[in-house]
Amino acid sequence: MSCGRPTRYYARRRHILRRRSSTARSGDDRLIDDRRDAYGVEPVCCVLTIAPSTYHERIAQRQDPTRLLARARQDVGLKPEIARVFAGNLAVYGVRKVWRQMMREGFPVARCTVTRLMREMGLAGVIRGKPMRTTVRVQTHSEPERQSGCQRDA
Repeated sequence: MSCGRPTRYYARRRHILRRRSSTARSGDDRLIDDRRDAYGVEPVCCVLTIAPSTYHERIAQRQDPTRLLARARQDVGLKPEIARVFAGNLAVYGVRKVWRQMMREGFPVARCTVTRLMREMGLAGVIRGKPMRTTVRVQTHSEPERQSGCQRDA
């Protein structure tokens, strides 16, 4: 006796989600776009446990930016400014200095917002000093030098 859903359902679910393990939740709409021709929107949304109306709203927001939330609209405007300040200072400014420079230029923005947006854009300041080396191998006389390759004595 079967307990609920047929095996075919689970096989389809595994097939839809095969490459989703590394995908973030914010990328669900792109995931659905990739699979909508093969499976349709509603079955993929069922597997991802999101409502189809959520997917359709995200598509509408992509086409009409005025439908975005206030935070998302602000982010769209701030990202180019953060990138400009970062690039204008030889790409060495960190979050704190980018935030302070933006405040001097008249952009009222929270520091945590600058942190979040710089992380999303992959921007990071330069760290002063040499990188810390925690382990240094010392070769003793009893150890032979390592040779390259896989040559072994027969």
